[in-house]
Amino acid sequence: MKIIKRLLINLTPILMFFGFTSTGLNHIHAYAENDNLDEELKLSVDSQPAITEEEVSPESIKEERDKLLKDLESLNLKDKSSDFLQKIQNSWSSLELKEVYNKAKTVSDKNDETDKQEEERKKKEVEEKAAEEERIRKEKEEQRKKRNSSTSAVYSEPSSSGTSSAASAPGGKVFGPNQAREAFEQITADLGVTGSEKEIWADVITRESGWNTFATNPSSGAYGLPQSLPGNKMAAAGGDYLTNPYTQLTWMYNYVKSRYGSFAGINWYSRGWY
Repeated sequence: MKIIKRLLINLTPILMFFGFTSTGLNHIHAYAENDNLDEELKLSVDSQPAITEEEVSPESIKEERDKLLKDLESLNLKDKSSDFLQKIQNSWSSLELKEVYNKAKTVSDKNDETDKQEEERKKKEVEEKAAEEERIRKEKEEQRKKRNSSTSAVYSEPSSSGTSSAASAPGGKVFGPNQAREAFEQITADLGVTGSEKEIWADVITRESGWNTFATNPSSGAYGLPQSLPGNKMAAAGGDYLTNPYTQLTWMYNYVKSRYGSFAGINWYSRGWY
């Protein structure tokens, strides 16, 4: 049949020569073209992959859908989770299920990368903050050490014209080198030093030695809590003056009382030394 149709089309010029009308020829062409169209449609349909019964089987789809729904829970989909969940539930073939899941996996991978970058950024911020805090701490510690090492004090021996009625601090009590403040509280209690006198005394110690029993001025040789110059002057208060803060404070108290009469009278604030 197709051969006859093609033959009629090829013979069109001859047929027109013998008097065939154009209307008749158009019918012949239409008939042939319809046959070509049928052939093209058949080829188009035949070229598509066939959907197997297994792909649309309710049991098979349900099993695969349930598996993908479970896998979906482990993905990092953020606010898109419900969207992909609905798409998988509405999928009707194995191919469609796989396409939806692959798209979900792509979104999850991108979210993982974004989260990783954010985590690294926050970690870097924490590390930079910690490093800055450590730098400031070391800087302050260095400044404190410089203040302690650069503190100079020039002391004079108590003159014979000093107040002879000044009370002397009791000696003999032992404290460890790291118990300077405890020794201070003890000696002020023993002597009854309170109020502004106690505050000034504590202020002088803070400025002179920073409450360091071993504080030494490398340039002047001053030593101890009171920065006695030279340090061995404090031997008059006790042989353990190098390590016992109570002995150092005993000497300091006797010195101030004999020279100035009181801590309020040492005029230390205007000179920076006493």
